[in-house]
Amino acid sequence: MLTLGSTFAQQTPPSPTPAALDPASGARGRAVFATYCAACHGADGRGGTEGATDLTRSAIAAAADGGTQLGAFLKVGRPERRMPPVSLSDVELADLATYLRSIAAPSARGGGRNAITAVVVGNAASGERYFNGAGKCATCHSAAGDLKGIGSRLPAAAIQGRLVYPRDNGNYPPSFNAPPNPSEAPRTVVVTLPSGDTFSGRLMWLTDFYVTLKDEAGLLRTIARHGDTPSVVVTDPLQYHLDHMRVLTDKDMHDLTAYLVTLK
Repeated sequence: MLTLGSTFAQQTPPSPTPAALDPASGARGRAVFATYCAACHGADGRGGTEGATDLTRSAIAAAADGGTQLGAFLKVGRPERRMPPVSLSDVELADLATYLRSIAAPSARGGGRNAITAVVVGNAASGERYFNGAGKCATCHSAAGDLKGIGSRLPAAAIQGRLVYPRDNGNYPPSFNAPPNPSEAPRTVVVTLPSGDTFSGRLMWLTDFYVTLKDEAGLLRTIARHGDTPSVVVTDPLQYHLDHMRVLTDKDMHDLTAYLVTLK
């Protein structure tokens, strides 16, 4: 057996070939790809320029969700990697999603040789006690509220992934500046200039040299930083989770997983 972040897991054989994709939609999507994506990601989608993502191995590009995740990502782009936002019509987005799925590697679709399934080994009763006690999970979450049915909605591996890596639906982000996930409560920031003027809004990205935020009007503001000037204060709704995962033991993690999978 293998482990992933102390997850007991096993490798599974390749899954059956996914349902056939609409060839007409894929052909139109290839034209959309050629217009908006190929210059950086290459004609075959494998990354034509330095640092460009190999889209054939991108979980977002391969997701069988009709382009929902892809559309959310494209609206923001990755300016820190010189990728601007891309505005597509609903039809263009659906066609592009079809094309990207058609070129996706099996592992990106979740059916490759490295697909992981978690084996539940924890104690559900202990996990419930931890949830309501030492873990302080019940402070913000409820088995009868936001977590109701999570054991039916998500496989055990995904549930445990969210315990270990709370941001980006359990997928470890490449950096603090990973693209905002529209399903998560956003990080916010308040920037105070030496003059006393302040700017606040949703944090888009932050480096040692600048901070970019989106204000209430939807305007992007980029402000240069020099050391601690201006003052930058970030509020992250997931901060407790991020701090907690540093002290979460293997036993408590497995017990919590065992409990959460019972919430059908």
